[in-house]
Amino acid sequence: MAPSNTALVTSHAFFLKTTYAEYPAHAALYTPLAVTVSTSGCDCSLLTWDSPSAAAITIQVGAGSASTQVIPPALVNAASKGSSAAQNI
Repeated sequence: MAPSNTALVTSHAFFLKTTYAEYPAHAALYTPLAVTVSTSGCDCSLLTWDSPSAAAITIQVGAGSASTQVIPPALVNAASKGSSAAQNI
């Protein structure tokens, strides 16, 4: 179930921790990662959610160009959608 706590609707600061498996003695690099949670246009408590499958992402370091990685979102379970306007997303 999606969180219904309105205090969660804000910006959150996280850090992406990067380590090197081949060089465990090197210190980890922490990169700021901003996440903004915005208000939904529906009453999401009426819906059920399907969590995404876990995914391991391998990124080549020093490849010469930036890499964008998409974090898979939770999806609305189609069976939980009804005809109510409050459930339209």
